[in-house]
Amino acid sequence: MNKLVSLFTIMLLMPCAYSETVPAQLTVEEAVARALENHPAMQGAFLAVEEARGSAQQAGLPPNPELEVGVESWSVSGNRGDGLEFLAGVSQTLPLSGARRTARQAGLAGAEAAGLEAESLRRGIAAEVELLFFKTLAVQQRIIIAGEDFTRQETLAELTRQRFELGDIPEVDHMRASAELARSQAELQEIIRERDTLRAQLAHFCGMAMDAVPECTGEVAPAAEAIPDVASLEEGLRNSPRHQARLLRETQASGEADAVRRAAMPEPGLHVGLRRDTGEGSNAIDAGVRFGLPLFDRNQGARAAARARAQRIRAENEAALREETRRAIGLLNEARSALSTAEQLRGGVLTTQEDTREALEQALRLGGATLFEVLAEYRGISETKRSLLESETRARLALVELSALL
Repeated sequence: MNKLVSLFTIMLLMPCAYSETVPAQLTVEEAVARALENHPAMQGAFLAVEEARGSAQQAGLPPNPELEVGVESWSVSGNRGDGLEFLAGVSQTLPLSGARRTARQAGLAGAEAAGLEAESLRRGIAAEVELLFFKTLAVQQRIIIAGEDFTRQETLAELTRQRFELGDIPEVDHMRASAELARSQAELQEIIRERDTLRAQLAHFCGMAMDAVPECTGEVAPAAEAIPDVASLEEGLRNSPRHQARLLRETQASGEADAVRRAAMPEPGLHVGLRRDTGEGSNAIDAGVRFGLPLFDRNQGARAAARARAQRIRAENEAALREETRRAIGLLNEARSALSTAEQLRGGVLTTQEDTREALEQALRLGGATLFEVLAEYRGISETKRSLLESETRARLALVELSALL
C-alpha cells in the first residue's frame, strides 16, 4: 500500500505538461502583415485618396472657352438684299475671383487627409488583429495551466479510487476527487472551445483556412518601457494620423468656405469675333466684355452653410481629441495597474507559493504533511498563475488599444 501511495505521489509532483501538436508558429507581426495584405477596407481607403485627388484637380481647372459660329441678316421674305453676315467668335470667362484655385487647395488638403485616414485605418486594423492575437496567445497559456490541473486531478482521482477500493479512505474522498476531476475537465474543454473560436476569428482576419492557423507565439506581458508617460501621450495624440487628418479636414472646410465666398464675385467674360458681310464684301471685328450683376444671388445661403460646416468640424475635432485623451488616460492607467499587479504576483505571491510548495513536498516525504495539503498548494499556485496571466493580458490589450490611438 505504501508503495502505491509513493508511486502516485511521485506522479503527482512531477511537472505536468499539456500541449497539442501544431504545424508551425505565428507571430503577431506575421498576423498583422497577413491581415493588411489584401484587406478590402485598405483598398477602399487608397481609392478614397485617388478620388480626393481627382476632385481637387477638377475643382482647379479653368472654364473652357466657347466657340460661336452663326449667320445674320439671312433674308427669308420681302425685298431685302442677298447680303449675309457670317459670324465666328470665341468667348472666355476670366477666372479672376480665385475660387477655383482656392477650391483646388482645399481639395488637396482633403486628399492629404484621406491619406492620413488610410494610415489611421491601417493602425486600427492592425490593433484589431493584435487584440485577437494576444487573446489567442493568452488562451493558449490558459490551456497549459488548465491541462496541468487536469492531469494532476486525473492522477489524484485514480489514486483515491484505488485507495477507496482498498478501504484506506472513505467514499466521500473518492467522490470529491471524481467531482474535482469532472470540474477540471469541463474547465479545460471550455477554454479549448474559446481558443478554437479565437483562432477561427484570427484565421478570417488573416485570410487563412480555419484549420490551418498555426499556434501563436510571443510574450503576453508587455515591457514596462513600452508604456508611455502622460506628457508623451498628449503629444502623441495631437500628432496621431487620426487627429492630423481631422485638422486637414478642418483646413479643407475652411478652404471650401473661402471658395464659396470667392465664387460669389462676378467673373468677367471676354468675347472676340469676326463678322463677314457678303453683300458689301467687308470684314469687321466684334469684341466685348460681360459682367454678372450680383443683385439677388450672392451665394448667401451657400456661404452661411460653408462657414457653419467649418465651425462644426472644428468643434467636433476638439470634442474628439478630448474624448481620445480621456480614453487614452484610462487605458494608460489600466496598463500600469495591470502590469503592477502582475509584478506583485510574479515577484511576491508566486515566489512565496513556490517556496511553500517545495517545503510541503519535503515535509510530505518525511511524513510531516499530507498529500492533500500539497495538492491544495498546487491549486493555489495555479490560481495565482491564472491571475498573473489575466493581469498580463489586461496590460497588453490596454497597451494595444492605446497604441492604436497614437
